[in-house]
Amino acid sequence: MIASLLAAVVSLTNEFGTVDVDTFGANVLSYVPAGEREVFFRQSEERRTNQWYHGGVPVCWPWFGRNGDPGSVLHGFAWSREWTVDAVENGKGLSRAVLRLERKDEFRLTYEVRLDRELSLRLSMRNLGRERFVVTTGLHPYFSVSHPRNVSVDTPQGPIRCREAMDGGRPFGAGTYRISDSGWSRSIELKSFGNNKLVIWNIGPDEVQPGLSPTGWMKYICVEPAVLPRCDGFYLQPGQSYDIGMSCRVAKDG
Repeated sequence: MIASLLAAVVSLTNEFGTVDVDTFGANVLSYVPAGEREVFFRQSEERRTNQWYHGGVPVCWPWFGRNGDPGSVLHGFAWSREWTVDAVENGKGLSRAVLRLERKDEFRLTYEVRLDRELSLRLSMRNLGRERFVVTTGLHPYFSVSHPRNVSVDTPQGPIRCREAMDGGRPFGAGTYRISDSGWSRSIELKSFGNNKLVIWNIGPDEVQPGLSPTGWMKYICVEPAVLPRCDGFYLQPGQSYDIGMSCRVAKDG
């Protein structure tokens, strides 16, 4: 289990592997399938409450990136709040945890983390208020890789070769994507739903990020199902719910 200075860590384990979920931000910090290496990258420094954490699968809500109001923090506030644990179940073939972030008469977020033959994440949002509000949202997985230059992402428009610095939302919605790493001879199959974009991102060597070591950029690639930008966000009407999520599993290449 991973130690956290800020909150508790919920551990899921069964015959298919282990998963650690930090209740601070509901961040899935670790996924280790049985017999495989770690799936997610984590920065070396400890978490800070006011600092974006490079690692795991941060939850971006109620806005993604800088699509909030002027001067707002990056990627909303769900990643920097303590979540309530509603359920933890560890079974032989299925383990799950359910976490919740709620503000009375405003909103409720429910996040289900399931571990069986794959890792499945589902973020459900519900408007508890009387007014509609705009949502841009997404999951921000940091996939651990041998080096970004060794990685390609298979998409409906063909493979995208990763570079040392990447940033941009591709117009790919719900679907199946394959993240191939020639350096480690493995692929990660990513399935997404509820998204209208797929963001493929790496900070690269030229930008300094708090908490990320100078060589940290060499160790991950983010492939993120998202609803964005603000003009393509949607209004969550009073009483309305919406789900976005992803699943992933590891496959050996060659």
